[in-house]
Amino acid sequence: EHQAMFLLFNIFETAIRSKAAIVLSEKYSSCNEDNWLHDASLTPSKMLHILHKAKGIIGEDHEEINTMDTFQIFDYILLGGLKTLYIDFWGDLSHLFEEKTYKGHLLKKLGKKTITIMLEAIRKSRNDNAHHKPFHSSRKRRHEIVADIELILAHLGFNLDDAINNIDPQHKIIKLVY
Repeated sequence: EHQAMFLLFNIFETAIRSKAAIVLSEKYSSCNEDNWLHDASLTPSKMLHILHKAKGIIGEDHEEINTMDTFQIFDYILLGGLKTLYIDFWGDLSHLFEEKTYKGHLLKKLGKKTITIMLEAIRKSRNDNAHHKPFHSSRKRRHEIVADIELILAHLGFNLDDAINNIDPQHKIIKLVY
């Protein structure tokens, strides 16, 4: 169970990171460029705190941020930072969570408050899993976390079913709805 959930959290984190990187780079970079995090005149002020934290980690890895693209920089944003990014850039990302049909299912619109609560619960559960703590009564249960992850990824157009088939092929641990 721990292994399957660890991989699920990894898939989730990678997917939300990649989607935000694409959307925000397209919006804030110069035409046909990926320069919004390297040109101070293009970097929104609400990105500065997250970028500062990422720069610290990049420095600890002895990497050079000036040679990195958005995807590479976003790889250094921790899950809590990604949550902050989705909240702070809600105006740019909210369209991803509008009501839509996905694989024949109607996905309800998710608002900023709902996404904030879901991302925080996922972050806490992911940290518990990473630190080998069992799920406990003050957290959402595993099936609720899986449902939240699946719903968010479905909104982002990410087919979790294909990814899970290689992790939990019998779907004994990760039971999907969509």
